[in-house]
Amino acid sequence: MLLEAEDLRVDVDGVPAVEGLSLRLEAGSALVLGAPRALLEAAAGLRPVVRGRLLVRGAVAAEAARANAVALVPIDLAVPAKWSTLEYVAWNARLAGASRREADARAAAAIAKLDLAAATKTRLDRLPTAARRAAAVAAALATGADTILLEDPLADLAEDVASTFARVLAAAVEGRAWIVFAPRVALASPLAVAAGEAAVVSGSRIEAQGSPATLVRARRRFTARIAGDAAAAVPVLAARLAERGGLAEANGAHVTIDLGESLTTAELLGLAAEAKVVFLELLPLARALA
Repeated sequence: MLLEAEDLRVDVDGVPAVEGLSLRLEAGSALVLGAPRALLEAAAGLRPVVRGRLLVRGAVAAEAARANAVALVPIDLAVPAKWSTLEYVAWNARLAGASRREADARAAAAIAKLDLAAATKTRLDRLPTAARRAAAVAAALATGADTILLEDPLADLAEDVASTFARVLAAAVEGRAWIVFAPRVALASPLAVAAGEAAVVSGSRIEAQGSPATLVRARRRFTARIAGDAAAAVPVLAARLAERGGLAEANGAHVTIDLGESLTTAELLGLAAEAKVVFLELLPLARALA
């Protein structure tokens, strides 16, 4: 089990940021899309669990972090800017318990994996964004951690740079367990291709889960809130959708809608108008998987 949350509550400044989340990721690599940052922080042992449990590779997240079994790759480095790439990566290995000689060896190997050999002596503040993030990944690998947690590594990168970096990153973490936490990831990204599983999280609700490829189907599924009596309105809408190969079913206060193979959202709105159904909210289930 890569990550397991059960009735999880995590607070930020005394206010629940994650409330009642239950999630199981069983593949060795995964994307967690749209989740509050507090979930990543708790998985990395940086924020306490208020209620429920959170396990990483079968171990309590905080304990796994203390044992250096989990390494976090933050989106932005918080280190002395004048450090070189080698200094930064090697010091992470030493902080994880490696001797100086072992730390240097781990750093050299990790730097090579991230295609940073030419930047070994370059100051971190002089590296472009993608290279600086690659250095952070190298530092995480050098700790020897079994599981790597990455915070939105492709954010704000140009499309061609993001594609190249994602390819290097996917190759570098091969053989380790890893999770990318991000608002969204392009389906064609090498990270999505390499991930064994993906979960789309909205607040503390799992909107969609499965392999990234199977979640393509989820982009034709929606969750909706409707005005008035849902119990009376949903069967009418469901009947009209069924005639066109679609589906609608009540799910508590929400309605789950599947457009099937050919229905468009414009046609959905037309059928809803015919059924006298007014949508207060209509959101794609997998909007985080571009």
